[in-house]
Amino acid sequence: MSGWAKRLGFGLVGLAALIAVTLTILAARTRLPGEELTPAGVRRNTSQYVKMRDAVPIALDVWLPQDFQPGQRLPVLLRTTRYGRDGQFGRAYRLAVALKQADPHGPGDEQTDYLNRRHFVVIVADARGSGASGGHREVEYSPEEISDLGDLVTWAGQQPWSNANVGTFGNSYEGDTAELTAVANSPSLKGVATFSNHFDVGSLVFPGGVYNQTFV
Repeated sequence: MSGWAKRLGFGLVGLAALIAVTLTILAARTRLPGEELTPAGVRRNTSQYVKMRDAVPIALDVWLPQDFQPGQRLPVLLRTTRYGRDGQFGRAYRLAVALKQADPHGPGDEQTDYLNRRHFVVIVADARGSGASGGHREVEYSPEEISDLGDLVTWAGQQPWSNANVGTFGNSYEGDTAELTAVANSPSLKGVATFSNHFDVGSLVFPGGVYNQTFV
């Protein structure tokens, strides 16, 4: 190989390495919603497990307002989902966000931002047996799942960022869980906002008395 060809090859390898390093740094520096620090010095969004009365761990995200202050206690709103509360985002996704090839805001983020701006703490939880939560999901709205909702409200009311006033909200399945949270009669539950729900689940499973296997 001639000298100029070797120099060209080394140059291309060096350029590729430089691009790779630059993209790695760019991905590492990209912050997704919830990763910013609040004035209290804590991240706006944290993920954790909360053990239920039978030791089953329920996975949830806690979203604090962007201007959350040290020692502040705020009302809490809980949304419980069976569809996975959040995803795991690696370097490739962060790079896509940095290059404006991906939207960092998921479907629920705008709603959470709206409520955070109005000084509510927002909790999004994976229902038992779904998402990252433990436990077995034998059927929708099982007694265990409904009891979990009460446990989550009680837990939320006891946290240092909570003023012990908890509400639930949601649409469709999440509207069902919002309403069913009232079954446990937790003293911390002060309100339920059901945007829409399934008034008669039986009519979905057996419309007109015929088993809807496709839906189930």
